[in-house]
Amino acid sequence: MTLLKKPLENDRSPRDSFVSTASHSRSTSSAQAPPPAYDGQQEAGSSNVEPALPSDFTARLESLTIDPLPRQGVPAPHECIAHLKLLEAFHNLRQDIESTHGLFGIASPTIPSPPTSHEEALEQKIETKHDDLDEGAEHKIKQVREKRWAVYVSRAVERYEKWFADCVPKLTAGKSKGPLTGHALLEEPMLHEAAGLMGERLNDFFPANLPPLDVLMVWHSHTLNPRIFFEDCLRYGAMDFWATGLPWASINACIDNTTFEYDVDGLVKAAWISSSGLSWDNLDDPPERRLRCPCCTQATFLSVPWSRNAGFRCSSGASFVPGDGYADRDFAEQCPNCKRTITCDMLQVHRFRQDISRLLMEDVPLGGTILDHQGRPPCRTSRTQLSPPTLFASVWIKDGVHVKLLKATDLRRDHSANLDTVRLVLEEVLSDRKLGSTRRKGSGPGHTPTVRERVSVRRMMSRYWDNRSIFGIDLVGAVVRQGTFIEKMHNIGWLFSPALYSTAARLVTKYSNFFKIMALFPSEMAVPTLDVDLAWHTHQTSPSSYYSYSVATCHGVFIDHDDKVEEAKLDESFEWTSKIYQRIFRQPYSECTCWYCEAVRESHTSSLSRLFKMGNATASASLHNDDAAATSDDPHAGPHISSHNSVRTNNSFAWSAARRAHLEKAYAAAVRRAKKDGRAPPEREKYYVAKGRELDEKKNREAAGGYYYPYAAACAPFVGYAYAGAYPLGAAGYAGGDPGDFLTVLCAYNLRLHSLFLFWHENRQHHLRA
Repeated sequence: MTLLKKPLENDRSPRDSFVSTASHSRSTSSAQAPPPAYDGQQEAGSSNVEPALPSDFTARLESLTIDPLPRQGVPAPHECIAHLKLLEAFHNLRQDIESTHGLFGIASPTIPSPPTSHEEALEQKIETKHDDLDEGAEHKIKQVREKRWAVYVSRAVERYEKWFADCVPKLTAGKSKGPLTGHALLEEPMLHEAAGLMGERLNDFFPANLPPLDVLMVWHSHTLNPRIFFEDCLRYGAMDFWATGLPWASINACIDNTTFEYDVDGLVKAAWISSSGLSWDNLDDPPERRLRCPCCTQATFLSVPWSRNAGFRCSSGASFVPGDGYADRDFAEQCPNCKRTITCDMLQVHRFRQDISRLLMEDVPLGGTILDHQGRPPCRTSRTQLSPPTLFASVWIKDGVHVKLLKATDLRRDHSANLDTVRLVLEEVLSDRKLGSTRRKGSGPGHTPTVRERVSVRRMMSRYWDNRSIFGIDLVGAVVRQGTFIEKMHNIGWLFSPALYSTAARLVTKYSNFFKIMALFPSEMAVPTLDVDLAWHTHQTSPSSYYSYSVATCHGVFIDHDDKVEEAKLDESFEWTSKIYQRIFRQPYSECTCWYCEAVRESHTSSLSRLFKMGNATASASLHNDDAAATSDDPHAGPHISSHNSVRTNNSFAWSAARRAHLEKAYAAAVRRAKKDGRAPPEREKYYVAKGRELDEKKNREAAGGYYYPYAAACAPFVGYAYAGAYPLGAAGYAGGDPGDFLTVLCAYNLRLHSLFLFWHENRQHHLRA
């Protein structure tokens, strides 16, 4: 007998025209109860009824006072709390989208349906987070939900792009000065110092022009790539928008203190609809994307579904199909006019050609060619009239290489052209000594490109790989990666803690210390914990304030926040950061008691340092003192390593075995230490790093099925958080060429020696007093 089929999920049904549930009052209890622990798992035997909010919870959040004008220096603790509220609103939005059954036509997996009584039992199991489902079934559910979210985010990015292009004022210091040009980079000597200070706040633009929550989410992720956001605003003449940043006072007032629903006045919604031509609700926009064919000579427009043929299409539900709609990984649509199939590769090439047209017609430099290794427009002195190496790719292409590029990427002649075609043309020209020579102002007949100028070409290409938007980064991937951090903030539950305000004040202080480490050790990559990263993210959402603080603290360098760091480098650098932080500040860096953090602390705490009670030993011991009230009993509820920007490359797998052995040895030592001190040893987890790391990697791979997802091969050359010593190739230290670079590194080296001397002297005085 053939059994009936039913969806594996027990989600809500979609409403007509994909109307979102996010803009209405939430019926779920997730916003009305404290979130689960760090790993998001329920304890065995726990009740499914979530506890009510604390009686003083709403009053606690209503006491927030946020200055409409961003403060100088580090962010205010109240801004970090408002940021947590916004992240909770993002989390709720994602839960709504992921749990809407049938959204975007993505097919859910099905299973044979037994009798009715068993169906009801199965639904009950699904409602309790699939506790009793097999791992394969739960994995399929996650794939579908991640796919819905990825398509939704793709729509949000398109809406943000239209808002940025049509509604955001293109002003600099209150005037329409247009985008930054190559001529200005060559002729304005003060641009290096003044570029980050040119904008003025748009005091009258908000709150009347606040965007919907999905657009706000994309804007938020855009600002968390500080150098790219800076460069994008320079290239589009929107420096006043850059100087304004996220209006935290207005945003905080629009988020309910109990449900965390984001709601604005009706006049704000009407202004959005009128100015953007879009619906307030993402899902009220058309289910198809209007697209112009990049191959046709005459304008030909197509209506393409955002997602098509995606999900578990077969009755057996054996495998997940990524789909071929506009937001899908395998996008393909045949033009009815020229009969050619439009793909993601074509759209990326088309975008590159558009930027070349802007370069030729408006003198707007290509992406990746404006900022130098310090994250600012290059400094030009009276000693030289040469074009800065950073700008080389734009000058070189404008001077003549554009002819070969435009010919090779003409989609009307060759519809197979892609960014690999661009790369091959550039490599061919660079390898030809004669063709590779180009004139620079005041340089004579020409020259062969130097290493730093070749790096300029590579950095320029990094802005276009796997990116069809007008910005310097694939914002869909950026938002997806931020989802991991948002989930961790929800699970830790600081927002629901009675100690919320003291926690916020403490993490701001810790962030300030973290920045001092980056200033003292410019050639190293410092990795934040989750609490530091929250303050860091909050600071970056006020770009002008963050820029001024970074430049002043780090010797003229605008610190970037790379959201794609190779996993092995991230892990090793976290251990280094933890060791240095504890040595300098005599406080534990990761206040997390999971086995991974315990092993890391043990690995850099020697028997000698315990004997003499040096910084690392006293900091680690303080975490387990009886008066350590700030340390949670839950090993996963503490400020863990912030790994949402971790990506895995081929080298990661070879590294894992050696790293696992190192951590196993350190973990064994941590267990012995705990037993000696009379403490319970840290619980051993399944994975060699904290649970979130492997699960995050798995989740990112699943999200990749919803949208093309760039891995480390497409990373920008500014690798990690290192700055002054970080040559654009990603190497640390002096690489030659610019005497200014050498002096910067030399000064940083002297600062490092000075800090080490102070550390030694302080410990010596401590032992003499003892």
